[in-house]
Amino acid sequence: MRRVDTEQEMRFLLLEKDIENRDALNIITQYRITPFLDTVLAENVVKEIWRSPYSTSDSLFSASTNHRLIFQFWHCEYDQELTNRFYDDRDIRSFEAHPLQFTVWRFSGKSRIIVEFVATVLLAIAIHVLVNFVLKDSPSFQ
Repeated sequence: MRRVDTEQEMRFLLLEKDIENRDALNIITQYRITPFLDTVLAENVVKEIWRSPYSTSDSLFSASTNHRLIFQFWHCEYDQELTNRFYDDRDIRSFEAHPLQFTVWRFSGKSRIIVEFVATVLLAIAIHVLVNFVLKDSPSFQ
């Protein structure tokens, strides 16, 4: 951490998330390795987070999730049920082609031919076996 030269780099190192959605600050507090934060750049990043919208500003109401949802975040919440109603018409022109669409189109003909070939061979074998079975059990014509 002492080799970091800029605050941007320190912010990236401290706030970058891993696969389990943890950042370096979570890991530092979890394992109590606070000497990593003994640099001026790390202190600046921590103070920036402290003054950010995540801070509670020493108010019980601003720390309340219900209070924040009612009075602060109502304008930026995305309601999927409201925007994706099942009875609303969909605009087909707004849909884009899937990146794998060409690959599916390219191999669909080949796969249909292979499936039809296999099905035809299995049907021919089944008919051959059934006809052979019927002819063996039938009386001979002489």
